[in-house]
Amino acid sequence: MKTIEIDLTFRRADFEELYFRNGNENLFFSPTAKTQTHIFIFLGLLFLFFLVHFRITNESQENMLFVCILWILSAIILGGKIYTVLKWRKSIKTFLDKTSKYKINKLIVSEVSISIIQDDKEHIEKWSEFKKADINDELIILCSTVNYMFPKKSMTNQEYELIKEIVRDRILNTV
Repeated sequence: MKTIEIDLTFRRADFEELYFRNGNENLFFSPTAKTQTHIFIFLGLLFLFFLVHFRITNESQENMLFVCILWILSAIILGGKIYTVLKWRKSIKTFLDKTSKYKINKLIVSEVSISIIQDDKEHIEKWSEFKKADINDELIILCSTVNYMFPKKSMTNQEYELIKEIVRDRILNTV
């Protein structure tokens, strides 16, 4: 196989579309926090019901206090989930800010390795170092000690198909 060199086009919107799809950027309804948000809302409504019931009948004080404690615990857990989403969003924003400053983005594929050149920095990974690869119609993800993501929109269709085939041959067919 001869060495293949591809000039990658970095568009922040392409990466944001991939990272923030399926509601990943939503604080309360991201896949990370969605279930806990539903629990929090349910317990809040249940607490409101017991509070109204207690105010009207002066009964069920124990139930109201128990649900109140559960609601507060749920709020604390939800806060942790939201913090996780905020931290992840900040790391993505930092990564995209850093990557958008590069003027040169190249991918060089050879028989033994893959190289990513960004201005004066070069990252070289041998094919044998990749543990996993995910390929779909929108992107290619290569996993090793560092994970690499190559959106289809950052190269031509022919280049994308060529890289897909090489990744299949080098990683997916050997794992």
